Amino acid sequence: MVTAVATFTVLSAHRVCRADDTATRAATATMYGGSGRVEVGNNEASPFRYNQQHVGLGAHAVWRPWSAPEGATEGARGGFLQLGMVGEWRSLQLTSCGRFCSDDTNWDVVPEAHGGLRLGIGYDFRNFGIRGGLIYLDSPKSRTAETLVVPDVQFRFGPASRGWFELGMGAYDASTMLRPGVYVGGGVVAGDFTIVARYGWHLAIGSFGHTIMQFGGRADVGAMVALLPNLRLGGGAALQKSRGLELAFGSSRYVAEFRTQASLTF
Repeated sequence: MVTAVATFTVLSAHRVCRADDTATRAATATMYGGSGRVEVGNNEASPFRYNQQHVGLGAHAVWRPWSAPEGATEGARGGFLQLGMVGEWRSLQLTSCGRFCSDDTNWDVVPEAHGGLRLGIGYDFRNFGIRGGLIYLDSPKSRTAETLVVPDVQFRFGPASRGWFELGMGAYDASTMLRPGVYVGGGVVAGDFTIVARYGWHLAIGSFGHTIMQFGGRADVGAMVALLPNLRLGGGAALQKSRGLELAFGSSRYVAEFRTQASLTF
């Protein structure tokens, strides 16, 4: 079963759909959710496998105290600060534990609370943008996740008002604040429509792993349309693998995630 999601976003005024971290001012609230199966590997026995469902709420703000140089062309927004927060309710149900299983193994659904904080600073030129910062994620009683502090860096090449390519490490939305990784992607703007796609190698369980690295391939695609000068709607989906760079369809160790998005400028 896959959980549907909803997103509400508040952004700076422009009819053209563009990435929220290139807006003049932005305040974003996001809901997302998904379900599937995850695997926690080790080099001693068969992996632990879980059924997982999750739903999360995130907030993201961008403020530009340093405006672009006078006479700069469209798309040159200047320096900015960003702050992001996310909270997620996640349920895990153990389905396999190999020789580590015992008579007192808990096979029940176990709810968990996860949270993350994101701080960053950056600068946007017309054809190039850069941001850097840190992400803190934690879950005090998680069965799989750990307390982590990871870098959050992104480079943009190309104008955000037309089309761009990006290369990053860390997060690009609320969900990946709790599933950081390295990724490539880009977007294309056609009139009032924007299509964005990314692919990366992300932590599926909020942990680097103890004996086996827990990075898995993550594919993400989304689209937005500007209905009014201060309103845009959109949606998207992601598929996250537990371990391994490739997305080998047919494997059961995936979590599917969906989102919808509404953006209001101010």
